[in-house]
Amino acid sequence: AEYMGKLVSMARIVVALALVALAALVAASTPPTPKWPTSYSATIGVFNDKNPGSVPQFFRWFYIWDAENATDGVDRIDGLVHYKGEQYFGEFLQENGTAIDIFSQPDEILCFTHPQNRTIPHPDFSQFTYVGEGIVNNQPVYIWHAGSGGDHRHQHLSITYYEAMEEGIPVRMDMHDRRTGPAETITWMFWEWDNSPQDWLLFQVAPWIQRICNPAE
Repeated sequence: AEYMGKLVSMARIVVALALVALAALVAASTPPTPKWPTSYSATIGVFNDKNPGSVPQFFRWFYIWDAENATDGVDRIDGLVHYKGEQYFGEFLQENGTAIDIFSQPDEILCFTHPQNRTIPHPDFSQFTYVGEGIVNNQPVYIWHAGSGGDHRHQHLSITYYEAMEEGIPVRMDMHDRRTGPAETITWMFWEWDNSPQDWLLFQVAPWIQRICNPAE
């Protein structure tokens, strides 16, 4: 009986050690929760699977987040746009509740100001669940997901986020809004990433352009 008791005790110790090792393995295999960068520029491609034949949107996104106040930031989006039936190069800046839209052609520049009408995003991944590893554009990524239920603050959204393993930067984000129907998913692809501090001059409008800016109608 004494011998059997010792065996049972040893078995319990082995099981306990195995559980500790398993817990350590699980903890080691789950990467840190992603953090959205506070300053960067990147080329973005936006694809909509509901309209597979449509032309994707491409633009350059310059971004600085106010990390101290964590309430606002400044961004600038550059890309080709159609305005009043013509193609322009567009620059769209936002800061402190004010937006400036600049449309330029080789022989013309238009500039308009108006109240800020879109949110400068700074995603919070604290409610995302780690899914596993994957490959996007021949790049190893960690995959995170947040969707229906739980404490995710955007209950109507299902979001899958792909983070580069080495650099910890965004590679892809899939966003499905259940309010628009089950067939629509918007995918953002991130290329040509510059994670260095962005020059504040990028968000300043030249004085001679400021002089021709008018309030938007």
